[in-house]
Amino acid sequence: MGKSKEEKMIRFWFDNTESANVRLKEYENVGSHYGEGRVVPRDHGAWFQFAEGLVVAMGENNYYDDSDFYAIVYCPQTDTFDKVIYASTRGWTYNNGCVVDADDDMIEEYRERGKRTSAIHATKSYILKQLVRCKTPQKGSIVTVTKGRKSRGVVGEIFWTGYSTKGYHKFGIRDANDDVHWVWASNVSVNIRDHKTVKNLLDEYSEGTKYMTASEIAKFIDDEISRVQS
Repeated sequence: MGKSKEEKMIRFWFDNTESANVRLKEYENVGSHYGEGRVVPRDHGAWFQFAEGLVVAMGENNYYDDSDFYAIVYCPQTDTFDKVIYASTRGWTYNNGCVVDADDDMIEEYRERGKRTSAIHATKSYILKQLVRCKTPQKGSIVTVTKGRKSRGVVGEIFWTGYSTKGYHKFGIRDANDDVHWVWASNVSVNIRDHKTVKNLLDEYSEGTKYMTASEIAKFIDDEISRVQS
């Protein structure tokens, strides 16, 4: 049995038709992003309804004392899926309602975009975690000596890490000429772009993923290195 037109979309209850018409006018003034709105008079009040055929999902946010009930609605003007709260236990909203009424193609598009967003977030989170680890000097890190009297400006690879007899952290660095420099750990800055982890990441994602191209990933790595390095 199919849904009647009045059972579809999102609806807000008003105690009188005049108030519902005011809400309709406000809705129309902001561009009617979720399709045409309309007022459905009823005994002792009226519904203001909108988003017909655009609701793809429903959900509930539970808080300590209250709950909000929301719909996920497709917005044709922005080509986005937006969250719209249609009822809440914070006030009297029991006559408000919502029904998922989008067609199968729209619902599938919503789910696919959700998968894409989650997958991209997971990829970026993994990469960022690796880059943050690179920021800490360790064996194999390429560093620049930024302070000190003797070795300032030297670029090289940390081959030894340890502590002085007084407990101060030190590094042994070997430069491109195979010269060795002994410096305090606080006097170096890691060159993240030269870290082997970055090369490994670029190799790992050389063919991209299902939702990100290799060039998009390379740009993200480059942008995050600049942010992490600063």
